[in-house]
This record gives sequence, C-alpha cells and structure tokens, in this order.
Amino acid sequence: MTRPEIYSTTASAPTIRLADLCELHSGLQLLPVASGRSGLSLVGVRLVRGRDLFTEAPFGEHLASGQLLHRGNPERSRLRQGDILLPTVARRLRARIVDSALEGCYAHHTVTILRPRRDAPSTSQLTNIFCSREFLEAAEQLASGSIAGALRLTPRVLAKMQVVVPRPADQPSDSVVALMDRCVRDIIRAIAQNGAELQKVEWRILEHVLATAFEEFGFDAHLTAPAKDGGKDIILECVERGTRRRYVVEVKHWVCGQAVPGSHLKKFLNVVVNEKHDSGLFLSTSGFARNAYDSLVHLEHKRVRVAGKEKVLSLCQLYVKREAGVWATELSPTETLFEQTDEPVT
Repeated sequence: MTRPEIYSTTASAPTIRLADLCELHSGLQLLPVASGRSGLSLVGVRLVRGRDLFTEAPFGEHLASGQLLHRGNPERSRLRQGDILLPTVARRLRARIVDSALEGCYAHHTVTILRPRRDAPSTSQLTNIFCSREFLEAAEQLASGSIAGALRLTPRVLAKMQVVVPRPADQPSDSVVALMDRCVRDIIRAIAQNGAELQKVEWRILEHVLATAFEEFGFDAHLTAPAKDGGKDIILECVERGTRRRYVVEVKHWVCGQAVPGSHLKKFLNVVVNEKHDSGLFLSTSGFARNAYDSLVHLEHKRVRVAGKEKVLSLCQLYVKREAGVWATELSPTETLFEQTDEPVT
C-alpha cells in the first residue's frame, strides 16, 4: 500500500543537513588546450552539462582531443549509479538520477552532484526527497543569486539545506499495512475476474486499488487525503531514463451512474497546469457528459487524458497477469498509465 512521502514539512519530524546525507561535488571546468592553462586531458569521455538535465534525448558530449578538463577532481566528478544531478545555473531546477546509461560520464561544472553517504537512507528514499517538488522549490528559494535571470545554486548553498525525514514512529504499523495490502490485492483479483464486482467497491477503496496497481507497474503512488484533496486523488512518480516524472490521477466512482460534467474536468486541468505536473489522468467509471469537453478550449487540454471503467478493469487484469508472471509487456510506467486512454477532444 501507499506510504507517507519521505520528504515532509512536518515540524515534529527530525531535520538533517543535506551535507550530512550526501557529498556535494561540482563538475569539471572545460578549457581548450590553446588557452595555455594546465589541466588534465580526458579525451573521448562523455561529459554531462547542466542543460542536458532538461532534455529527454540521449546526452553526454564526447570530448575531442582539442579540449581538456581544468580544475576539479576528475574522480569525484565521475558519475556513479544513484548520484543525483542538479543544474548549477538554470531558470528552474530539475533533478536527474544517474542510471546505468550515465554511469562513468563526467559532470561539467554546470552540474552539481549529490552523492549519498554510506549511512544515508536508501537510494529510493533519497530519490523521493531530492526529486520532489517540495525540495526543488525549497532549493530555488535558497539560490544565491541570478545570472541573466537564471538561478545560481552552488554546492555551498545546498549544503545548508535542512531535509526532513519522518521518524519510524511516523510510519504506519507494519501489521496494519500488511492487512490493508492483502485486502486491496484480493479486491483487485476479484475485479479482474468479474468486472461487475467494480460496482460494489466503495470509492475510497477504489482509490487504494488503483494506487496499489500503479505501484506494481513501477510508480511510487501517494493517496491524497479523502477530504480537501486539492482536486487530485493519487499522485504518481516514477523515474524513466534518469528523469523523475510526476502525474496526478482523479477518480470519480459514482454508484448513481451520473456522467461527469465538464466543470470537474476543467478543475482537474487547472490542477495539472498550476501545480506543474507532467500530465494527468481523469478516470470516471460512469463516463463523461456529452458536452464535458466543451470548456477545454486551449492547448493545455493535451496534458490531460480521460478513461472509463474499461481502463480500471484493464489495470486490474494487468496487475493479476504481472502478479502471475505472465505479463511480458515492455511498456514503461508512463505508457502503462496512458494506454487505452483518450485525449479530451471537443
């Protein structure tokens, strides 16, 4: 089942200096040989620049023989799996996690490396912290100045940040989590076997069902509070190609069978846009009103996908196949999320 987010602003939770969780390193400065400056030449290696953190294309520039790396420690700047990269200068921050494709590359001086210490929490916990919107926004507020309107964030500034990690007592009881987990998984199997069972599931339980299914497909799923949820029921995060992605899901499971009107879709679109999520999925087991899409007249509607009860049934069936080890699809978490969904075309 879903668990509390690792990064929290809860005052009762302990705070730890970022420098106590991670080593912070700057990348290497690149200068041409013709500059006459001394430095260590690393020919043919791949170099990761700050601007690369904002692209989805494969990156890592190969250094030519006419260039050298001057200043900095090459070994510290050589990337390892689990390192987290932040741009040193940017208009907004974005974190990238070093995976096998980037391991062995060298960081440019426009990149700051966060390297977990041996006694730090697990890599997955640190990823949740450093790639969360809360952490990135807090880091932006600490930026030491601007260069041509861009933020400047150095290791020295980051080292002062306080990271909040919940105490073990803040976590739910293992026995309670295990009990809820078993119940929800049994419900998923029942829906997968007989779609008519979906109508008997209470709306909040269905949110738990979907969150559990999404976790099986590679997401970190977080259920929002049942009241005042901010227009979203489930927050999904995953890492794909070294990039942390964040989606939101709104679920309407009205047993009365009423179709969802356009006002709900418009509100959800505003949540996706204003909170800067990558995209959103609106699920309605009773469908959408005939004119539900009429209010979505601007281009931002492309950031929202819609689906009905068939998508819910499909997710439960995929979960059962995955559980049985017979699901051999190569779809990414994002592709699984948006498969069999539609764009709300007016």
